[in-house]
Amino acid sequence: MKPLDPQPEPDWEPFHLPFDIGSGRSMFVETEAGPTIRMRFYRRRGDGALVGHVWFGAATFGPPGFVHGGVVSYVIDEAMGTAGWLAGYPVVAANLNIDYLEMTPLGQNCRIEATVDEIQRSKLILGATLSLDGRVLVRGSGVFPRMRRERMEALALRMGKEVPDLDGFDFVP
Repeated sequence: MKPLDPQPEPDWEPFHLPFDIGSGRSMFVETEAGPTIRMRFYRRRGDGALVGHVWFGAATFGPPGFVHGGVVSYVIDEAMGTAGWLAGYPVVAANLNIDYLEMTPLGQNCRIEATVDEIQRSKLILGATLSLDGRVLVRGSGVFPRMRRERMEALALRMGKEVPDLDGFDFVP
């Protein structure tokens, strides 16, 4: 299984979030046995949605030939949380709902998309899909509470990181 070399589609653009507490990162995980997960996220220019590619290596197996559901749910969580941040709302996951419509095969270049479905005063409702060749394999939704600025700054300091520039983000009042 050769890992993908994820390339953006024509209307996708790279983005940068202030730091990687939890998300906002593209990821290439390598083990002694070889590549495990490769994912790269982009912003779609037209609507600002998070889009990207994900490839799962043999070490992520669940049922023979397919990805473990927990690994898939991790990727869905990452995509939804990043979509919230990408839209300007610092969030963390509180509730995830994952519908496995089909098993996700190993070694395939899957497409991921995540959107902000609803903005409430103190939380966002987010959605995501993982698809292959136009077929939705997994659909996720989640409740992501909006963070307070003070909490975000405290997390950065606890991690021993400099507090990044958080101007432009819409923190919960």
